[in-house]
Amino acid sequence: MSFLSKLLERVVADRLIAHMRENDLYMPLQSAYRQNCSTETALPHVHDSVIRSIDERKGVILLLIDLSAAFDTIDHAILLNTLSNTIGVKDRCLSWFAAYLQHRQYTVLIAGEQSKPHKLTCGIPQGSVLGPLLFTIYMTPLASILKLHGMTYHLYADDTQLFQEFCLTDNTSPEIAIRKMERCVISIRQWMKTNMLKLNDDKTEILIIRSKSAHQHHLPESVRIGNTNVTHNTHARNLGVTFDCNMSLERHVTNISRTAYYHLHSIGRIRRYLDQGHTKQLVYALVILRIDCCNSLLNGLSLAVVEKLQRVKNACALVILIRSKRDHVTPMLLELHWLPVKGILLSVRGSQY
Repeated sequence: MSFLSKLLERVVADRLIAHMRENDLYMPLQSAYRQNCSTETALPHVHDSVIRSIDERKGVILLLIDLSAAFDTIDHAILLNTLSNTIGVKDRCLSWFAAYLQHRQYTVLIAGEQSKPHKLTCGIPQGSVLGPLLFTIYMTPLASILKLHGMTYHLYADDTQLFQEFCLTDNTSPEIAIRKMERCVISIRQWMKTNMLKLNDDKTEILIIRSKSAHQHHLPESVRIGNTNVTHNTHARNLGVTFDCNMSLERHVTNISRTAYYHLHSIGRIRRYLDQGHTKQLVYALVILRIDCCNSLLNGLSLAVVEKLQRVKNACALVILIRSKRDHVTPMLLELHWLPVKGILLSVRGSQY
């Protein structure tokens, strides 16, 4: 795609975004492909909702739904209809979007033999400026289905997170919540089938979350997703963060630490070939950013869990400054102008209130 085409897409995208903001057409709980919205806003919203329920002595059923090849199956006719009827794109502007989407062809090359060109009737151009925005618009009607079923939710691109509270003192409450969620999933599947989308049952995961001290009464073993019974797990990866059934995030911190030590070991093996500046860049890119990502979720964790991250940060300082494990770490952190992990979490907590 030429520079001029990219520039034209950028101008159209900016105009469309401005129109959607002015007319409040964005889904309020869609965090992808929007200014000031990302995993850093999606995950705290879900985490906070779950923690509030746990504090109120309730349990939460969290269902993580994923789509199969979502960007490749978007139907052009349905998208243009949504642009016209939901977003208000009309006349010449709608004709421009129709030309942008429909005047594309594809061929297949197998063993040196190329097929005849065929017209594309679905899919959004990969790597385009408009593609993510058009996908968000295409998914807009899904929010009304979730609201109709009274489902608490959050959307991020093609990842849909549904969560439903249940009462821990009522043995029938978990079963009722599961059935309500199953009815909602049936409606979602029907809407997606109509709109040429498909749920990825293999990547669908369910967590039943409650506090460690909660009464361990019987809970349903699975949720019916289409023809598949999805059993609940002890943990699940959600937008890069590992949630567990007690929301302790201990497994998430353990995964971060394991990956961090792997990269630090690799950097350490080539450290003598690097100056301090380049070493610091590598450590920041491969380790520190993993600790900082969604660090607002780590507020309130036990000191033992936070100490795991502090040990990782101490190891980073040793690699950058080429110091011994026997050296006192506080002067190293001061030399690098690094706050302790506990101090960072306290500053993040203070900025939220």
